[in-house]
Amino acid sequence: EPWQHVDWLGALGDPSAITDRVDTGTAAPFQVHWLSLHVSNFAGLQSGDTYRVVLDTTPPLVLGEPTATVLNYTTIEIVWEGVFDDPESGMDWFEWELEHAQRLHGMYWTNTTGHPVPGVVRPMGATNVTVHLPVETFTENTPLRLRVHGVNRAGLRSTSNDTIFWVDFTPPVLVPGSEIAVGRAGVQCWDRLTGPFSASWAQHFHDPHSWLERYFWAVGNTSHPQKYVPKTDLGPALTQTAVLTFDAGDDVIVTVWGENPMGLRTQSTSRVLRIDSSEVRPTWPLPVRDLHPDAAPLDADIDFQSGRAGLRASWSGWHSPYGWIVEYRVSLSAVNGTQTFPLCPGVAVGLATNATSVGLPGCSHGALEHGLTYV
Repeated sequence: EPWQHVDWLGALGDPSAITDRVDTGTAAPFQVHWLSLHVSNFAGLQSGDTYRVVLDTTPPLVLGEPTATVLNYTTIEIVWEGVFDDPESGMDWFEWELEHAQRLHGMYWTNTTGHPVPGVVRPMGATNVTVHLPVETFTENTPLRLRVHGVNRAGLRSTSNDTIFWVDFTPPVLVPGSEIAVGRAGVQCWDRLTGPFSASWAQHFHDPHSWLERYFWAVGNTSHPQKYVPKTDLGPALTQTAVLTFDAGDDVIVTVWGENPMGLRTQSTSRVLRIDSSEVRPTWPLPVRDLHPDAAPLDADIDFQSGRAGLRASWSGWHSPYGWIVEYRVSLSAVNGTQTFPLCPGVAVGLATNATSVGLPGCSHGALEHGLTYV
């Protein structure tokens, strides 16, 4: 620029400056200019110096897009850390802008005086902001567009890529055909009065717009759903185990709630488990009140085939009204008049429905005696 002569009309201590706009006319990342400043007094004496000025000619680099996390219906956390970079002059300040993705106008929020203001964040070190918005800002499942503007110290501006996100107004749903897994598959009972009890709800809940953030569970019966375990926050766990003591004959259910980040919940209940405390018995004529609702009475008996050298026994048709049979035990005794002599104590034979004296360890072997009754 040519030399300019400036007359200071006020006191010498008043601040003075020359403001001018320089068009560098280049696309280089930066330009070096030299500024010479000379001051003269009334006696014509002059002093001055020359300064090196580096001019940044490129806007900040855009490395990605900001992230928006919906904390609740009226609060959004906006983060743009690592989105902008300016190696020449550094970043100075930022602006955020939020709008409906289906509209053209920006959604700017008002300050305490009621005047529209953009979302300006200062100082330059800020990389996130938590925005509190009026609840009427959002409508159900409305897509929103977020962008952030970064300005470097040369005043050059860049705009980030757009981030599209949703405000979820829909609670989680249950996956069709899935259930809360309790007890054994296909069995409507539980055979322990005291012990570890587990439930699993993996792939049972689904949220079409966001995700499942936490789960709650409770264990009780049909009358009191929280009788054994009160409603408990389990975080993101998909299964839970607790050592519980049940009442005999109780109908136990597990209730699980799935919650998304918006705090919307969906409840699901497991199938009913009958706590089985009944005895195993043969199914020949049982009173109707003792029969399982789904069981039909069967004619069951123990069939003996005996000879001088051994004994064979077989059985079938045994029934547990509320549970299942896990093991059979067989014993053999001899009866002589009014006296009973145990020949073989109870021997576990697993789930076999027949056995022979030869296959019963601990039994008295040998020829059966005449005149004795064996049971």
